[in-house]
Amino acid sequence: MKKLLLVISVFAMLVVGVYAFHDSTPIFVKINNAGYTNGDFLIRYTDFNLEEVNLYVNDEKTESFDYCDSGRNVECDIWADLPDFDEQKIEYFFELIDEDENIQYSNIYSAFVDISDPTISKSSISISGRSMTFNFQVEDDNPLKIEYSDNGKPWKTLCSGNLVINCNKKRYFSKGYHDILVRVSDKAGNYAEESFLVDV
Repeated sequence: MKKLLLVISVFAMLVVGVYAFHDSTPIFVKINNAGYTNGDFLIRYTDFNLEEVNLYVNDEKTESFDYCDSGRNVECDIWADLPDFDEQKIEYFFELIDEDENIQYSNIYSAFVDISDPTISKSSISISGRSMTFNFQVEDDNPLKIEYSDNGKPWKTLCSGNLVINCNKKRYFSKGYHDILVRVSDKAGNYAEESFLVDV
């Protein structure tokens, strides 16, 4: 009988240990671009009975989310409303609480909050034969890139970094009509778009 109890106890310890190991998997947090955020976070975690996710900013709980799924290596897209921290550097972390009130914490991260879309102050496309010249002037403190999509095809970059502010680039296209969508994005993930229908 003692041997049976010992075997059962060891088996129970192994089972508990496995689930504790799963739930102790580090929480991975990803934002749009290192060091900047507009409130869009992607977290990856392992929790089999997740109840809620809490976001703490500067050591204060700012928002709670109850739509993230349970499981192993689950990803959840978190959209936080951060207007009170716009144009400020913050420190933040996530707290995960399961149905048994077990708690996990992510590491503490820092980021600069930017919730404003870039402003396109000037935009034009001039055509000469099969070439198009893109001329864009942009107002944004943290520009990332200007890219375009031709007739729904994959994005191609025109300018990046500080060149976004005053972007002048020439590209060549096939003859015919082209539905051009131009997107200006910043490091925090904000963006502005303009579309052009041109005949080459």
